[in-house]
Parts: sequence; structure tokens; C-alpha cells
Amino acid sequence: MNKFIVLLLLCSAQLGFSQTAEQQLQSLMDGYWNYRLQENPTLATGAGISDFNHLLPQVSPVDQARRLRSEEEFLAQLRQVDRDELNRD
Repeated sequence: MNKFIVLLLLCSAQLGFSQTAEQQLQSLMDGYWNYRLQENPTLATGAGISDFNHLLPQVSPVDQARRLRSEEEFLAQLRQVDRDELNRD
């Protein structure tokens, strides 16, 4: 699961160079949503996504630290989106 998250973050960062700010934001939001579904299988099930029904959330200190690092990376990528270029609508 951790390798998937790293790959997702790297792809999001690479795509950001050729995308508009709105595309960057949408890509980041899509990646974050997929990350959240994978990290919280009960959220996925509640959202009607059955891909993770066989899993439970991992709650060990190591998992929590890993999630914190991932959340910080998502936040850093969000800060790189040029808000002035976003459509106000």
C-alpha cells in the first residue's frame, strides 16, 4: 500500500508541470480521495466502493506516522498550486 501512495504522489508531482492550476488541483484531489479510500477501507465501503471490503484500517503507530508523512506531502503539493490561477467559480 505504501508503494502505491509514493507512486501516486510522484505521479501527481510530475503531472503538475504540464497542467493548469485547476488540473493540478483536480489531480491532487483525485489522488487524495483514492489515498483516503485505500487508507480507510470502511470509508470506501460507506461510499459504496467495494474494492477494500476485505480490509480494516491499519492503526499502529507506524501506520499513523506513515499517514502523517503522506498527509504532509499532499499538503505540500496543495501549497504548490497557484491559487491566483484558479477559476473563482
